[in-house]
Amino acid sequence: MKTPNDYYLDFENRFSNFSNDQLISAFNIEVGNMSGGLTHVSYLAALHNELHKRDLDYSDIGNSETLSFNEKVELLGNVVRRIK
Repeated sequence: MKTPNDYYLDFENRFSNFSNDQLISAFNIEVGNMSGGLTHVSYLAALHNELHKRDLDYSDIGNSETLSFNEKVELLGNVVRRIK
C-alpha cells in the first residue's frame, strides 16, 4: 500500500518532466477543487514544490508555505499571475 510520501514522490517525478506550460495547466485544473484526500494533498504539495524549485515568481498566489487555488493563472515570462 502506498503512503502519502510515495504518492508525493511519484507526483514530484511527474512534475519534474513537465514544461512550465504543462505545470501551469496542472495548476489550473485544480482551481476550485476542494478534495482533501491524502493522494490529492500529495499532488498539490508536489505541484507547489515544483513551482518553487523552478524559481518561478508565484507571489501573486502564494509563498513557500501556502498556495491559493482560488483563481486560474498564466505564466508571463517567469511570473505566475492570476488571470483577471
